[in-house]
Amino acid sequence: MSSNIGRKNRLARLGAPSHINLVALDHGPSLGWTRSQDSPITIAQDCCRLGLQGVVCHFGLLDRIRLNHSFSVFLQLHGSTPSDSAKAELLTPDVAARADCVGVAVEYRATGDSLAMGNTAKLVQAARDAGLLTLIMANYHGEDFDLAAQALVGASQLGGDLIKLRIPQSEPSLSDIHHLKRIIESGPPTLVAGGEPKYDLNRTLDLAKKFGMSGSCIGRNYFDSSMRGANISIVLDAFQSDI
Repeated sequence: MSSNIGRKNRLARLGAPSHINLVALDHGPSLGWTRSQDSPITIAQDCCRLGLQGVVCHFGLLDRIRLNHSFSVFLQLHGSTPSDSAKAELLTPDVAARADCVGVAVEYRATGDSLAMGNTAKLVQAARDAGLLTLIMANYHGEDFDLAAQALVGASQLGGDLIKLRIPQSEPSLSDIHHLKRIIESGPPTLVAGGEPKYDLNRTLDLAKKFGMSGSCIGRNYFDSSMRGANISIVLDAFQSDI
């Protein structure tokens, strides 16, 4: 009972059922820093001040990035690489007390024996028991909308509270849009990933709204101070325009 109350309180503080927009700062172990980006702490501070509702980060930033009571922290606990070698971190009571939510990345259609699905299911249940929310990051390779749909279905059936999904760079057919929209409507709220800054952010947001997505979880578009404010405004305007 207490865990359910904690989950409901965290979901309300995050802004549900309204649109949810997060900043992703979990790129460090795989990408390092770009030469022009600000520090993760500066990025998080600006994103909080400019109206985003939370941050996804790794354990090393957990304490330093806590900004205020209204800014939720998603701790990235688990990920699978393209070769599907899983890495996991235990959800200890100490970690649960400092994070609001858990981010879990799953690599769909990875090669080799899959450990990711089992580890993800265990972490989702552990988070529920601790009263935490879970954000499942549905990763896949390629630019095919059928692959995106497959990853979305897999993530939606793992019991998470939110899903993060990137949109393929290929152009969707009307059938693709209808198919993905039906899947999104039947599952938990889905947040669009930003992808590389070279991609058209307006195009990404336009498709996200057509698919019925509930917000965003974007990182690299916010890394540089020269484009952070403008890109956050574009994102917030996109999802607030239909309220």
